[in-house]
Amino acid sequence: MKSYDKPFYSFLITLSSHFPYKDYQNKIAKIINVGEFEGDVVGDYLKAVKYTDEAVGLFIDELKRSGLWDNSIVVFYGDHAAIPYEKRVALQR
Repeated sequence: MKSYDKPFYSFLITLSSHFPYKDYQNKIAKIINVGEFEGDVVGDYLKAVKYTDEAVGLFIDELKRSGLWDNSIVVFYGDHAAIPYEKRVALQR
């Protein structure tokens, strides 16, 4: 983005923390100890969100390093609940 003509607009989407939160490539299996939630939807969600949080942190660090941060507006939003309604029983522990 540093080489883009100014001003510019970027829209980025992350799907790393999107249901079903499965780590099919085994990239985040050990990213955080989820204790009793290991192997269920809540544990998978916690791992995925930790991974996403770290990736967003790296993105922000790079914006700062490249000099883009001071002239940027960064907005984060979610378009639905974290745990799908049909999986709500997993939250009732």
